[in-house]
Amino acid sequence: PDGRDTVIFGGIETVDLARRESLVALLDSEPEPVPLVEFIAAMHAPPTMLNADGGELVICQARLRLPDPDAVAAWLDVRLVRDDDDVMTRTWHERVDSAGGSSIRASVTLEDDELVLFTMSEERFDALLDALREARPEVEILEQERRTTDDLTESGTLGSGAGSMIDPREADPELAAALADYVRGYEQRWLDESIPALGGVTPREAAADPTRRDDLVRLLDSFPDDHGDPGQMSATRLRANLGLA
Repeated sequence: PDGRDTVIFGGIETVDLARRESLVALLDSEPEPVPLVEFIAAMHAPPTMLNADGGELVICQARLRLPDPDAVAAWLDVRLVRDDDDVMTRTWHERVDSAGGSSIRASVTLEDDELVLFTMSEERFDALLDALREARPEVEILEQERRTTDDLTESGTLGSGAGSMIDPREADPELAAALADYVRGYEQRWLDESIPALGGVTPREAAADPTRRDDLVRLLDSFPDDHGDPGQMSATRLRANLGLA
């Protein structure tokens, strides 16, 4: 008001729409410095990735040799859903359905006398592996591995770009396909989740509400550019689902 320039000591942090409401609530509480620093640190932390069960996402894979592949195939037919009737390569999936869509919890591929078990949940991995070994004790585990998102980041498998879970140049095809399926299922659930940045309404509700639609558009605009990378949410697909394309 007196015409003098405003001087700011320190830096300016841009706060995205998704954190706006929580920041306003924090500032209204007149916080001490520590909660403010924690809020800013959380803004720059890598995203937390959860599997379809809501637990920590862990990439689990095992390769097994089967003395009796047909017997194991019959056992899998009872427990899982067969997706491929090819004689040489047979694939089964375990899916979980919800109001927001369907996600794969486990994938099993049988080729000749070798079976590959793949999940993104240690709990599901151990449950299926233990059940298989109990039913068919003769199976031989050739190798198995479990990789957390931290492991994948350190190894360079995960992409460094914001919003991209996996570098498409380095991706194992099976891992890329599983992550792409996981993200598409998550997108469908996200459309019907309560989003704090939208005042607690769901994206579908915000799209139908003229008073919330602008916030929804800004939120989608804040998503990383859509390059079709495996494991990256697609604002283009979300806009199409919401009638905003």
